[in-house]
Amino acid sequence: MVRPPRRLQELGVRMREAEKDLEQNLHRRPTPEEIAAALGVDETQVRAAREAASSFHALSLDVPAGPEQSTMEVAPPESDDPFTAVDDNAWLQDALSGLTDRERLVLRLRFVDVLTQSDIADQIGVSQMQVSRILRSILTRLRSQLQASMNDAA
Repeated sequence: MVRPPRRLQELGVRMREAEKDLEQNLHRRPTPEEIAAALGVDETQVRAAREAASSFHALSLDVPAGPEQSTMEVAPPESDDPFTAVDDNAWLQDALSGLTDRERLVLRLRFVDVLTQSDIADQIGVSQMQVSRILRSILTRLRSQLQASMNDAA
């Protein structure tokens, strides 16, 4: 993962809003040229902002690309000890398996698809504040489950 420059992050937010508006007006997905024109920026900046958005999450190289991937795959953490990596991955998989379909969807939309809380709220039909609470609840629960698993193993 790489942290992109703030200007690209901010452009990404503006871009997503412009894409929604353009899609409604054009009744199709806008091209990068149309997005650039709407924002008054160069097309290369639009492409750079799109690439920067993908740097917010890391995926395993073993995960298949494309729409056939229907479950959240967990990349094992880097470790010198392969047994530790396997244990960590097993704990994380176990913790994730306890989530509801809705919770899995919210996590995927936020951390895999890199949508904003507002975008997620629009998709699942709740307010942005509710999405914030849902995410906080999920992450708190996952942290405590993982901590308990690691303490039990120690």
